Amino acid sequence: MYSLHAWLGVWKAWPEDALEMVANKFLEDVDLEDNVRVETIVMCKHFHESVRLMSHAYFDTLRRHNYVTPTSYLELILTFKNLLASKREEILMLKNRYLTGLDKLQFAASQVGVGLLSFITVMTKSYFTVSRLIYLQFC
Repeated sequence: MYSLHAWLGVWKAWPEDALEMVANKFLEDVDLEDNVRVETIVMCKHFHESVRLMSHAYFDTLRRHNYVTPTSYLELILTFKNLLASKREEILMLKNRYLTGLDKLQFAASQVGVGLLSFITVMTKSYFTVSRLIYLQFC
């Protein structure tokens, strides 16, 4: 019977083209521009490979294992997708709050304009009324 340690030791590093194909497959349903998709795949491959290499250095230094498996790569991609969806939702919410604020400011500006126009109308009428009274009183 194999131990867990021996069984996990059978995982070999995925070739770069396999990493790329898996990332393409898992990101195909994400709305990304082509150049952003390419750079995202490059980023995922880089993260996976750098963690794999750092895990070897970690083992060499501390003699402790950190297994970087195909599942680790899939989890990395799924984490990216979840984070992207979360941030897009957050940005959409902030955009909607911003637009609502703009609408309220426009409404307030229109109300100030209406109020100011009413005020000017009342003041103009008052001015003429007072002017007329003054004229009548002194003439």
